[in-house]
Amino acid sequence: MGNLDAHLRGGSGIVRPDFTNPDAEIRLSIVIDAPREKVFRALTDPEVMAKWFSLPSSKPPVVEPRVGGTYDLGWTYEMYGKQVTAGTTRILDIVENERLVTDWLDWRGDATRKPQRLAWLLENVGGKTKVTLVHDGFERPADMGDYPFGWVYFLDELKKAAEGTNSPVLP
Repeated sequence: MGNLDAHLRGGSGIVRPDFTNPDAEIRLSIVIDAPREKVFRALTDPEVMAKWFSLPSSKPPVVEPRVGGTYDLGWTYEMYGKQVTAGTTRILDIVENERLVTDWLDWRGDATRKPQRLAWLLENVGGKTKVTLVHDGFERPADMGDYPFGWVYFLDELKKAAEGTNSPVLP
């Protein structure tokens, strides 16, 4: 929907998934009309994250911005009759205004599956910020499921949050 919206507004689309990559990896990019500091804040400020990176069943996000620190989206939901905690749990790598790398738990709540990796990479592009999201560590390509489409949605929500086109407006 984000690509369609951008196209209808005269743009060329906001993300271009690479479905030709033979690795079990999702790599998407978007250009956001905001400085890296605002984008990074949208990724690490729990109050801002609650506006764009939460589910209706979520608890408030918790972030301890350091390697090994907590990065909890508060995502909980029922799956196959059991309560599942999903999303992220900890920060694997962080460089302010440059990158944030976290783990990513199995969406079904299967504790036998090893966590995947989610990286948000930020770079300057002509006064704007290019965000590249890399979701990897899948045990098999089939595990990628419909993640590319979900990440398109969340990248669009990140764009709105950082540009101030939805609540909250970042200073």
